[in-house]
Amino acid sequence: MTAIRAIGLLKATTAAIVLSAGLWAGLSAPAQSAICAGIDLPDSIEREETLVLNGMGIRIATIFNFHMYVAGLYVPEPQTDPESIIGIDQSRVLVMVFLRDVSQRTMRKAIAEAIEVNAAERDLSSVIDQLAIVPEVLPDVNEGQSLIFDYAPGWGTAVMLDGETIGNIEGDE
Repeated sequence: MTAIRAIGLLKATTAAIVLSAGLWAGLSAPAQSAICAGIDLPDSIEREETLVLNGMGIRIATIFNFHMYVAGLYVPEPQTDPESIIGIDQSRVLVMVFLRDVSQRTMRKAIAEAIEVNAAERDLSSVIDQLAIVPEVLPDVNEGQSLIFDYAPGWGTAVMLDGETIGNIEGDE
């Protein structure tokens, strides 16, 4: 895949996060390989259950085609339909491995813009306060670092940088 298109990986919250970061998700097929643009992601990760790599893609930004990051989505069982991933309240992990340095300002701007765009497509009024937390916790990200959005039903989403929690968004919405 050249890019991933997802309309809401972690319900409305992840939809805004993913779209804001520029991750367009087709998720049309489970991952055939755990390598994309030289980034090797494991086929599965352990949470309270085993999550499998559903797909990988690369984010290409600007007219200059800069490779920004490789993203992988982990779910309990491989899915081919984005609405199936969204519609089932299940654990999901989005891993973004950066291929270049991205400033905090750029990260925050991208997330805020995507939340705004996504809010027009979905009714996010009930979670807008939670979504406002996302840009605030994002740091500068350096080449090789991983930004992770880890959703657990009944709890919410942990935002992590290289496995270290930098913010939490409570709730399933």
